[in-house]
Amino acid sequence: MATPLQTVSVPDQLSRCCSALKQELGTSTYWSIRHLVCQIDRDRITVQGTVSSFYLKQIAQSLAIKVVGQGCVHSEIDVEAEQSANPGTED
Repeated sequence: MATPLQTVSVPDQLSRCCSALKQELGTSTYWSIRHLVCQIDRDRITVQGTVSSFYLKQIAQSLAIKVVGQGCVHSEIDVEAEQSANPGTED
């Protein structure tokens, strides 16, 4: 006898994905990625926070897409502005 398929609601899937992403972010070898926050925002997961470079932003976004899927992630990750070696001068 076949067993009925178990259906999972979208909020349950997002909740599981968000938990998995929090775990992945929290175990990153990059300190600033470990401090990013993810939360469920309607029908997607939003990742928020600040990292020190565009490289780390790309790493974090790639990790989120790997865990959650491309269409379900919204990035609000900011890159920290670099401090000028000579304050008050423009490069």
